[in-house]
Amino acid sequence: MLSLVFLNLDVCMQLTGQVIFAFSISALLLTSCSKQRSFPLERRTVKINYGHSELLLHPHKASVQSQIALVHHIGEGLMRLSKKSVPELALAKSVLALQGGKKWKVTLKDDLYWSDGHRLTVDHFIQGWYDALTHQVNAPLVNLLFCIENAEKIYEKKIPLSALGIKKVDDHVMCIDLEQPIPYFLHLLTAPIFFPISPHLNDTKREYPSCGPFQIAKANQLASLTLERNHAYWDAEAMVHKKNFSRPSNDGDTAPIECIEFFQEKNPRKQLEQLDEGILDFCGTPFLSIDPSDVWEYPFKHEYRSVNVPELSTWMLALNTRHPILHNKNIRKAIAFSLMRERWIEQGVYTGVASKGLVPPELFDSPQSVAVEEDLILARNLFQKGVSELNLSPKEISLELSYAEDWQSDSTQAFARSAKAFFGLEVSSHAKRAHVIKERLYNALSVHITLCPLDRETFRLKQKEGKFTLSTFCWVADYPHPLAFLELFLDARKAYNFSRWENSHYTQNLLKAKRSSSRKVQDKLLQQAHDILLDELPVIPLVHPGSLALFSPYLGGLVFHPEGYLDLRWAHLRK
Repeated sequence: MLSLVFLNLDVCMQLTGQVIFAFSISALLLTSCSKQRSFPLERRTVKINYGHSELLLHPHKASVQSQIALVHHIGEGLMRLSKKSVPELALAKSVLALQGGKKWKVTLKDDLYWSDGHRLTVDHFIQGWYDALTHQVNAPLVNLLFCIENAEKIYEKKIPLSALGIKKVDDHVMCIDLEQPIPYFLHLLTAPIFFPISPHLNDTKREYPSCGPFQIAKANQLASLTLERNHAYWDAEAMVHKKNFSRPSNDGDTAPIECIEFFQEKNPRKQLEQLDEGILDFCGTPFLSIDPSDVWEYPFKHEYRSVNVPELSTWMLALNTRHPILHNKNIRKAIAFSLMRERWIEQGVYTGVASKGLVPPELFDSPQSVAVEEDLILARNLFQKGVSELNLSPKEISLELSYAEDWQSDSTQAFARSAKAFFGLEVSSHAKRAHVIKERLYNALSVHITLCPLDRETFRLKQKEGKFTLSTFCWVADYPHPLAFLELFLDARKAYNFSRWENSHYTQNLLKAKRSSSRKVQDKLLQQAHDILLDELPVIPLVHPGSLALFSPYLGGLVFHPEGYLDLRWAHLRK
């Protein structure tokens, strides 16, 4: 018989002076009749399942949450996020705003070194940005550099690199000119695309000098990675000794972690088994996702803790607006208003909060004026109107829904999620979500949906090339501002605008908002742009998800940032 004990971990996340999340995470401690596992503090190593993403170690190549979480441990920028997710000085000694935030003067800390002993200078920042903007490095999030004066034009090869708004003053000082002042610039500086790149980095030989709290001890390109404390890190002593963690303390039997071992187990259910057996100490967000019902169904023998971590994110359904049927706005809106977000959350298909818009509501200063909610009568009326405009009969409307398989292995069927309550068959969580969308669109609109499961790499490639009809994906904000979501659809050329949609009024509102120095004016313009998006619906917001993480009860000091990554620099172990 299982007993449940709830432990409250108070967390307050503040972003750019504005409280975005203030919440108490309930850590669910699940115990059984078996004895509690003890942990030897002398081990000082935490073992984590990295999941199925490629082990990318170049900061500028990171794009998905697991990769971003990893490079934050071996790299760092001018700023970093504190325990409360507020930007604070990191490699920079000072970051001064000039000309109302149009220009920034950056001074590095004294005596900064890479883990290989070489001195770190402003050249390592500037050259890294040069390489990203001139396509020397495939940097998926290069768009975050476009706030720098002329960066986007350089990336598009319209003007020379010499026009970039960066000026080196000396080895420790540089000036950055922006296109216009932006209130979240300090937060942007925490992103991996702004990290310095060592001139001794070698992707081929897997050599990655570190400037972050950890360094690479051992790297296997396919299966595993071991990190150890970087003693050349500028804040190394505070990370380890601030609370007398140099050895187990007498009062709490607590010690800091010294190593992190990452393994790649692609099967979501298998990682629960490994956590229970003590092979893993942590699994779940931001690495391989966990289905909550898997947790309840698994027969755990030992204690564990779980947290449902809120994120600045939105799960959505992308509609290819260049498809002859989905080009019709009324068809897109009919699909949107027929979906049952609230009910799917109640049934456990999705976790989180039903989304009524693309942007999480806490990022706007005022309530959103337009909402997308279930309305079957409206959906059917819009569908009939759209069908008439296309000169088709309802029976001629058929679409394809693509989704990424959760994993691929010979034991998939043995560990697959049970969805018999819905379909009488067993499917993975992504497949289950695709099935409920298929079933709902048939019941509501008599639309036939063909499901197209793909491996992750093929799925991502088809999204980027626009070779899909309907497709699900989740976007996590890179910084706490509505533009982190709205800029995805600035124009059809944007890398993550899978719908290939654009609207001149929408674009004008975004550009005006970016140029405005008034928060009130900016918020109004962004609200108007958001309303246009929800009227056109090139993507259909589904939920603002919360992500689940499970970890051993002796692991403490974990920090989950709302941008979707885990920070272990302050982590410690306890008996």
